[in-house]
Amino acid sequence: MGRSAKWSSRGRPVCRSGDLVLSDLGWRTAAVAPAGRFTRLRRVEGVPDSAFLGVLGMPGLSAYVGLTGIAGMRPGGTVFVSGAAGAVGSLAGQIARLRGAKAVIGSAGSAPKVEYLTGELGFTTAFNYKTGPVRELLAEAAPDGIDVYFDNVGGDHLEAAIDALKPNGRAALCGAGCASDGEETVDTVFLPMVR
Repeated sequence: MGRSAKWSSRGRPVCRSGDLVLSDLGWRTAAVAPAGRFTRLRRVEGVPDSAFLGVLGMPGLSAYVGLTGIAGMRPGGTVFVSGAAGAVGSLAGQIARLRGAKAVIGSAGSAPKVEYLTGELGFTTAFNYKTGPVRELLAEAAPDGIDVYFDNVGGDHLEAAIDALKPNGRAALCGAGCASDGEETVDTVFLPMVR
């Protein structure tokens, strides 16, 4: 994200100097690329420009579409979010709460992150996945099962969520953060067959 200094397409300006732009070129102070690599952003009064890198950007879009479009989250259900303290997971949990989830459960990798989820973001409960088997921790947090799973990590979290899903439960598979450790899990063995 940055501000445009000069932007033209075939000699015609398509953006004014100082306009806010977003690209896939990575964080940088300057970039020269074809105009198609940039998107001009419309500022929102009272919203900081940095929101386009979070809630109004890829993390927010991933959380919203995954939760509401792919998983079809409905009010009154129980939602489990893995990697809940990350950029996408934290937004998915907040969106679930704001859209009427009965309970929002998160997993994170430390006690301070668990406290952040329940104390600041409004998750109903959360657990530190490093303190025991995820399957047992999730069963304790959601003894009646879950309606929606928002997956950011795959592996043992995905396996536990599949076990905990109620009939007609749904999942959005957003990431597979643990699939790179070489261990055969549901996401490394099964998911390539359904793509």
